[in-house]
Amino acid sequence: MEGSKRQVAYAYLSSVREIDLEIKRKSTQHDELETCLIPSGIRYDLDKVQTTPADQLSKVASKVIDLEREIRDLKRLKAARLMEITDILSRLENKDEETVLTEFFVGRIAMREIASSVFLEKSAAYDLRRKGLEHVFPLIPEKTRGEIAKRMKNTEIPEKMENQSDKMVAWIS
Repeated sequence: MEGSKRQVAYAYLSSVREIDLEIKRKSTQHDELETCLIPSGIRYDLDKVQTTPADQLSKVASKVIDLEREIRDLKRLKAARLMEITDILSRLENKDEETVLTEFFVGRIAMREIASSVFLEKSAAYDLRRKGLEHVFPLIPEKTRGEIAKRMKNTEIPEKMENQSDKMVAWIS
């Protein structure tokens, strides 16, 4: 049971990274669509081509505007989640655990760098992270814990899948 508590705490603390990756994906899509709005030069050496009355540029511009709104909303969500997570981490009794978890999940620092910055062996830093995750679990709001556990259960890969191609296809789809 402790392992699943750690997994829920890990997923919760990692949610900032997931939001950030979603922002990056939408920003990439936004930037590429925005380049489609830049007018190209007029070419007089090509044949004149009649186009349909549907204006594709307005559809692209509309999608760009929608993506800008989604990115702005995701940034607000990320900021709120960061404040929530740092508040939870600040309530940990062991400040070494707080430091390791904050640097790993908020600062996105590699464990080897965290270990050297707090003057510990890498294995000791991993132990602090493991224990810290166990201590964070009860601090996460119960509703949030339930949602994460449910989501994790829905995405769990079944244990034995040998010669069960029908079940594998059903699980994947």
